[in-house]
Amino acid sequence: MKVPIILSKKQLILDLCREKGLDRVGEQAIRGLRVDLRRRLGPDDGTSFSYIASVLREAGMRVDYQDRFTGP
Repeated sequence: MKVPIILSKKQLILDLCREKGLDRVGEQAIRGLRVDLRRRLGPDDGTSFSYIASVLREAGMRVDYQDRFTGP
């Protein structure tokens, strides 16, 4: 019997970024990642742009996105 692999939301964001071959992320790419997350996690997923940007910054990616919830 196969056991399903459960990824954290952070890992899923990083995997999606890797799949898309992104090395620099702006608002448009973040929108695309959010759409992909909703496809995988369901329409009730409310992942914010700032959360996605923060995850990517923590991973060392170049992120060209700012709002009042994210740092420069």
